[in-house]
Amino acid sequence: MVCEYCRTASYWNQDAIVEWPSGDLPEQVTTPEGTLAYPALVDQDDAVGLRLFENWEEAVLNHGEGVLRLLALALPDKMRWMHRQHGLDRKALLAWAPTGATEALIEALAWRALTDTVGLQGQAVRTETDWQALLETTRRRLGSDFQGLARDLGAVLRTSGRVRQALASASQLAVASLQDMQGQLDDMLYPDFLLELESGRLAHYPRYLQAMEERLERALLDPGKDQRLMQQVEPFWHRYQQQLASGADYTMELDQYRWLVAEYRVSVFAQRLGTAEKVSAK
Repeated sequence: MVCEYCRTASYWNQDAIVEWPSGDLPEQVTTPEGTLAYPALVDQDDAVGLRLFENWEEAVLNHGEGVLRLLALALPDKMRWMHRQHGLDRKALLAWAPTGATEALIEALAWRALTDTVGLQGQAVRTETDWQALLETTRRRLGSDFQGLARDLGAVLRTSGRVRQALASASQLAVASLQDMQGQLDDMLYPDFLLELESGRLAHYPRYLQAMEERLERALLDPGKDQRLMQQVEPFWHRYQQQLASGADYTMELDQYRWLVAEYRVSVFAQRLGTAEKVSAK
């Protein structure tokens, strides 16, 4: 849909919007100079703004984030409920304590639940009718989606706590093995990990952590074998670490590679658990 820049320039440069703008948002407009521009809502933390973008992909990504923020503003009761009824028990929160603040974790959990509930639907919302439909769907689904995610996170945190304790007491293992496992754990759990994970990735964490527990048990019985198995993984892990250290952009391709390495670890150290996709050293 093309709109011939039918509104004043100031209309496309608004801030502090807290409800759906009046009317519909076109997918693109033609400026007085004859070029195409792409309207999008943008997240401003406690409100949204309205901007024009030169790039369609950038507009779509920003619009999705803006719609998420507008949903959070439109559902204050749901957002408060998630913060108060997060369901993370004391053991889970104690396991998280060395990594980050509890309040930040709960905030990220609520936002992750909202993001997963909405998916990519927010990027396509352009009409007030579609906005109202998405708002009602989100209102209906968000609570149960949040509870499921909180249960998954609680289980992940409790298991990670056991792994950290086991690593702390496994001083007889080679330093290289301990550092490798600690590095894997730190790569999985860090202050903003919930906000950065792709949708659905958290569901694989229990298997990754269980593989670490099984590796630890076997490594204590045969440290030499653990060293040999680690050598199979090390070149791929080292390549990933080098890419992070280079300061290059964290791309979708790098993220895919990261989780392929995680799956490869499972196949090497705990093959019986299976992998989410076919992986090999080749």
